[in-house]
Amino acid sequence: MAKNQPNQHLYQVKKAELNPAVDTLVQAFTDDPYFKVIFGQINPSLDLICQYFKAIIKYAQCYGEIYADSEDLKGLAIWLPSDFQQFKMNDLFSCGVLFDILNLGVQPIQRLYYFVQENNLYIKQLPLPRKFSYLFYLGIKPQYQGQGLGRQLVSGFIKILDRKKMSCLLQTNIKRNTEFYQKFGFELAAHKQLKTQDLEIWYLVRKSQ
Repeated sequence: MAKNQPNQHLYQVKKAELNPAVDTLVQAFTDDPYFKVIFGQINPSLDLICQYFKAIIKYAQCYGEIYADSEDLKGLAIWLPSDFQQFKMNDLFSCGVLFDILNLGVQPIQRLYYFVQENNLYIKQLPLPRKFSYLFYLGIKPQYQGQGLGRQLVSGFIKILDRKKMSCLLQTNIKRNTEFYQKFGFELAAHKQLKTQDLEIWYLVRKSQ
Protein backbone atom coordinates (compact mmCIF):
# COMPACT_ATOMS: atom_id res chain seq x y z
CA MET A 1 0.00 0.00 0.00
CA ALA A 2 1.33 3.43 -0.94
CA LYS A 3 2.49 5.66 1.88
CA ASN A 4 -0.06 8.36 1.14
CA GLN A 5 -2.97 5.93 1.46
CA PRO A 6 -4.04 5.91 5.14
CA ASN A 7 -6.70 3.25 4.61
CA GLN A 8 -6.97 0.50 2.03
CA HIS A 9 -10.52 1.64 1.23
CA LEU A 10 -9.50 5.26 0.55
CA TYR A 11 -7.51 6.88 -2.23
CA GLN A 12 -5.84 10.17 -1.36
CA VAL A 13 -6.34 12.66 -4.17
CA LYS A 14 -3.16 14.23 -5.51
CA LYS A 15 -2.62 17.90 -6.38
CA ALA A 16 -2.21 16.98 -10.04
CA GLU A 17 -5.78 15.61 -9.98
CA LEU A 18 -7.36 19.01 -9.38
CA ASN A 19 -9.41 19.06 -12.59
CA PRO A 20 -10.92 15.55 -12.33
CA ALA A 21 -11.66 16.23 -8.66
CA VAL A 22 -13.49 19.42 -9.62
CA ASP A 23 -15.43 17.52 -12.26
CA THR A 24 -16.57 14.92 -9.72
CA LEU A 25 -17.96 17.51 -7.33
CA VAL A 26 -19.54 19.61 -10.07
CA GLN A 27 -21.45 16.55 -11.28
CA ALA A 28 -22.43 15.62 -7.73
CA PHE A 29 -23.70 19.07 -6.69
CA THR A 30 -25.05 20.68 -9.86
CA ASP A 31 -28.61 20.67 -8.49
CA ASP A 32 -27.76 21.48 -4.88
CA PRO A 33 -30.00 24.23 -3.40
CA TYR A 34 -26.92 25.91 -1.92
CA PHE A 35 -25.71 27.07 -5.31
CA LYS A 36 -29.09 28.43 -6.32
CA VAL A 37 -28.93 30.65 -3.25
CA ILE A 38 -25.27 31.65 -3.47
CA PHE A 39 -25.37 32.47 -7.18
CA GLY A 40 -28.90 33.87 -7.14
CA GLN A 41 -29.94 31.74 -10.10
CA ILE A 42 -32.44 28.91 -10.47
CA ASN A 43 -29.98 27.11 -12.73
CA PRO A 44 -26.45 28.37 -11.94
CA SER A 45 -23.97 27.99 -14.76
CA LEU A 46 -21.57 25.06 -14.61
CA ASP A 47 -18.70 27.51 -15.07
CA LEU A 48 -19.56 29.24 -11.79
CA ILE A 49 -19.90 25.96 -9.89
CA CYS A 50 -16.65 24.76 -11.43
CA GLN A 51 -14.87 27.96 -10.34
CA TYR A 52 -16.24 27.54 -6.82
CA PHE A 53 -15.08 23.95 -6.47
CA LYS A 54 -11.69 24.76 -7.96
CA ALA A 55 -11.15 27.18 -5.08
CA ILE A 56 -12.52 24.73 -2.50
CA ILE A 57 -10.31 21.85 -3.62
CA LYS A 58 -7.19 24.02 -3.76
CA TYR A 59 -7.98 25.21 -0.23
CA ALA A 60 -8.44 21.64 0.98
CA GLN A 61 -5.21 20.56 -0.69
CA CYS A 62 -3.42 23.20 1.36
CA TYR A 63 -5.03 22.63 4.73
CA GLY A 64 -7.10 19.45 4.72
CA GLU A 65 -7.39 16.02 3.17
CA ILE A 66 -9.25 14.86 0.07
CA TYR A 67 -10.11 11.20 -0.45
CA ALA A 68 -11.75 9.31 -3.27
CA ASP A 69 -13.12 5.81 -3.59
CA SER A 70 -10.37 4.94 -6.10
CA GLU A 71 -8.18 6.46 -8.80
CA ASP A 72 -11.35 6.79 -10.89
CA LEU A 73 -12.62 9.53 -8.55
CA LYS A 74 -16.23 8.38 -8.72
CA GLY A 75 -16.79 10.03 -5.35
CA LEU A 76 -14.91 12.47 -3.11
CA ALA A 77 -14.82 13.45 0.54
CA ILE A 78 -13.17 16.66 1.74
CA TRP A 79 -12.13 16.86 5.38
CA LEU A 80 -10.79 19.98 7.08
CA PRO A 81 -9.27 20.41 10.54
CA SER A 82 -11.22 22.76 12.77
CA ASP A 83 -8.45 25.39 12.60
CA PHE A 84 -9.24 25.93 8.91
CA GLN A 85 -12.99 25.41 8.93
CA GLN A 86 -13.70 29.14 9.32
CA PHE A 87 -12.18 30.19 5.96
CA LYS A 88 -10.31 33.21 7.24
CA MET A 89 -9.11 35.78 4.73
CA ASN A 90 -5.44 35.19 5.56
CA ASP A 91 -5.80 31.46 4.97
CA LEU A 92 -7.55 32.00 1.64
CA PHE A 93 -4.79 34.36 0.55
CA SER A 94 -1.95 32.15 1.76
CA CYS A 95 -3.08 29.13 -0.24
CA GLY A 96 -3.71 31.17 -3.39
CA VAL A 97 -7.50 30.79 -3.70
CA LEU A 98 -8.59 34.32 -2.83
CA PHE A 99 -8.48 35.43 -6.45
CA ASP A 100 -10.37 32.31 -7.55
CA ILE A 101 -13.17 33.33 -5.19
CA LEU A 102 -13.09 36.95 -6.35
CA ASN A 103 -13.73 35.70 -9.88
CA LEU A 104 -17.16 34.45 -8.77
CA GLY A 105 -18.52 38.01 -8.87
CA VAL A 106 -19.55 40.65 -6.36
CA GLN A 107 -22.99 39.36 -5.34
CA PRO A 108 -21.96 35.69 -4.92
CA ILE A 109 -19.00 36.82 -2.81
CA GLN A 110 -21.31 38.87 -0.59
CA ARG A 111 -23.68 35.93 -0.16
CA LEU A 112 -20.76 33.60 0.60
CA TYR A 113 -19.40 36.04 3.16
CA TYR A 114 -22.72 36.33 5.02
CA PHE A 115 -23.24 32.58 4.85
CA VAL A 116 -19.79 31.82 6.28
CA GLN A 117 -20.18 34.37 9.08
CA GLU A 118 -23.59 33.13 10.17
CA ASN A 119 -22.60 29.49 9.76
CA ASN A 120 -19.49 29.94 11.91
CA LEU A 121 -21.61 31.58 14.60
CA TYR A 122 -23.87 28.52 14.79
CA ILE A 123 -20.93 26.11 14.77
CA LYS A 124 -19.42 27.86 17.78
CA GLN A 125 -22.61 27.03 19.69
CA LEU A 126 -22.36 23.29 19.03
CA PRO A 127 -21.13 20.72 21.59
CA LEU A 128 -17.68 20.32 20.08
CA PRO A 129 -14.15 20.26 21.51
CA ARG A 130 -11.70 22.92 20.34
CA LYS A 131 -10.10 20.47 17.90
CA PHE A 132 -12.33 18.47 15.58
CA SER A 133 -12.54 17.31 11.99
CA TYR A 134 -15.02 18.83 9.55
CA LEU A 135 -16.57 16.89 6.69
CA PHE A 136 -16.86 19.75 4.26
CA TYR A 137 -18.05 17.90 1.17
CA LEU A 138 -19.10 14.38 0.30
CA GLY A 139 -20.07 13.98 -3.33
CA ILE A 140 -20.67 11.02 -5.64
CA LYS A 141 -21.14 11.28 -9.40
CA PRO A 142 -24.84 10.68 -10.16
CA GLN A 143 -24.28 7.50 -12.16
CA TYR A 144 -22.46 5.89 -9.22
CA GLN A 145 -24.81 6.90 -6.41
CA GLY A 146 -26.47 4.09 -4.49
CA GLN A 147 -23.44 1.78 -4.87
CA GLY A 148 -22.01 2.24 -1.37
CA LEU A 149 -19.28 4.72 -2.29
CA GLY A 150 -20.49 7.32 0.19
CA ARG A 151 -20.45 4.71 2.94
CA GLN A 152 -16.93 3.71 1.91
CA LEU A 153 -15.65 7.29 2.05
CA VAL A 154 -17.25 8.18 5.37
CA SER A 155 -16.53 4.96 7.24
CA GLY A 156 -12.94 4.83 5.99
CA PHE A 157 -12.02 8.23 7.36
CA ILE A 158 -14.01 7.76 10.57
CA LYS A 159 -11.74 4.83 11.39
CA ILE A 160 -8.80 7.22 11.18
CA LEU A 161 -10.57 9.75 13.42
CA ASP A 162 -11.42 7.07 15.97
CA ARG A 163 -7.76 6.12 16.22
CA LYS A 164 -7.03 9.78 16.93
CA LYS A 165 -9.93 10.05 19.39
CA MET A 166 -11.27 12.99 17.41
CA SER A 167 -14.84 14.24 17.06
CA CYS A 168 -16.22 15.38 13.74
CA LEU A 169 -18.82 17.76 12.37
CA LEU A 170 -20.77 17.98 9.16
CA GLN A 171 -23.70 19.97 7.88
CA THR A 172 -26.26 19.45 5.16
CA ASN A 173 -29.01 21.53 3.61
CA ILE A 174 -30.99 18.42 2.63
CA LYS A 175 -32.92 16.84 5.50
CA ARG A 176 -32.98 13.29 4.14
CA ASN A 177 -29.18 13.22 4.22
CA THR A 178 -29.26 13.25 8.02
CA GLU A 179 -30.51 9.65 8.09
CA PHE A 180 -27.51 8.49 6.07
CA TYR A 181 -25.00 10.11 8.42
CA GLN A 182 -26.76 8.89 11.55
CA LYS A 183 -25.82 5.35 10.48
CA PHE A 184 -22.20 6.25 11.26
CA GLY A 185 -22.89 7.58 14.73
CA PHE A 186 -23.56 11.22 13.87
CA GLU A 187 -26.21 12.88 16.01
CA LEU A 188 -28.32 15.88 15.08
CA ALA A 189 -26.91 18.80 17.07
CA ALA A 190 -28.87 21.71 15.60
CA HIS A 191 -31.29 22.72 12.87
CA LYS A 192 -31.15 26.32 11.71
CA GLN A 193 -32.95 28.52 9.23
CA LEU A 194 -30.27 30.95 8.13
CA LYS A 195 -31.19 34.59 8.55
CA THR A 196 -28.93 35.85 5.78
CA GLN A 197 -29.80 33.20 3.18
CA ASP A 198 -32.88 31.22 2.22
CA LEU A 199 -31.39 27.94 3.46
CA GLU A 200 -32.07 25.42 6.19
CA ILE A 201 -29.01 23.73 7.67
CA TRP A 202 -28.83 20.55 9.72
CA TYR A 203 -25.67 20.23 11.86
CA LEU A 204 -24.55 16.74 12.86
CA VAL A 205 -21.79 15.85 15.33
CA ARG A 206 -20.07 12.55 15.92
CA LYS A 207 -18.25 12.42 19.26
CA SER A 208 -14.86 10.78 19.51
CA GLN A 209 -15.08 7.04 20.06
